[in-house]
Amino acid sequence: MRKFDPRLMLLLAAIAMLVPFGVKGIPGPTIWAAIGSIICVLGVLSVGRPVLRQGYYAWRVASQVIDGGYADPSSAPPEWIEKERQEELDALAVQVIGPALIIGGTLLNGFSGFAA
Repeated sequence: MRKFDPRLMLLLAAIAMLVPFGVKGIPGPTIWAAIGSIICVLGVLSVGRPVLRQGYYAWRVASQVIDGGYADPSSAPPEWIEKERQEELDALAVQVIGPALIIGGTLLNGFSGFAA
């Protein structure tokens, strides 16, 4: 799980939302509560993406480095470009997708109790 696109979590959450429509025999509130929990876990994995991608030690070291330098992106080596891309995806995962999935999953899990 080194490099995963955080938008994959949105796709998995959308697929999870379709599961209750094909499941018979399990009460509706129970399945919706389970789906809400799964979506929360997807959100937590998205928020943890930087640590999962780099490993805890490398993430901790990188988070303590203050980089005030400037590099021309047109002359950057490919590893810099990939590093920048991964950092942008980390920010998207931590600041947007993860919290949205956690909030949505928590709400779905909580409101499933009212459906009974």
